[in-house]
Amino acid sequence: MASRLPLICGSHLASSVLKPLLAGPRRLGCGSSVFPPSAKVGGPKAQVEHLAWFWQRVIENEKKSELDTSIEQWVPASRITEADETNDTTSVNRSLDKCLYFVVKNRKTGVWTFPAFKYNPDTDTTYDLKGQVSRFMTRSFAGSEASRFWVTSDWPAGTFIHPAQNMKQTLVGA
Repeated sequence: MASRLPLICGSHLASSVLKPLLAGPRRLGCGSSVFPPSAKVGGPKAQVEHLAWFWQRVIENEKKSELDTSIEQWVPASRITEADETNDTTSVNRSLDKCLYFVVKNRKTGVWTFPAFKYNPDTDTTYDLKGQVSRFMTRSFAGSEASRFWVTSDWPAGTFIHPAQNMKQTLVGA
């Protein structure tokens, strides 16, 4: 015995539910519906549910197309900034296409190095890397300058043994 349920392929206009009732059976294919001439569609409630579902899909598709056009209109900002044009080497808003490294000049020796500090387990209350960097920055820089730096992780990406400490370990044999 043949089923009396409609077969609907693909998204369709709301009239696709009503046309087969009036026109009789149609050829099977994508976008077409097949109803026996005496088929009873689930009633007004099923038609309302189908219409609600259909218009929800139409609205979602329109939102997606609006989003696609807004993405197509987006243009990235220039990597050349005002600091690049004025050759302001003190600004961090320059050379955006390169990695910038924070280096400091030692006042006594005049040598440029990465900032370094010694961890003292007896006096330091913070044990994580962020806490240590925060302590060092507030001690080394005045006021709000310390809050402008960002530490990406609590854990170091690597360790460095200072040459003087390495020499001491070699001489002592520790």
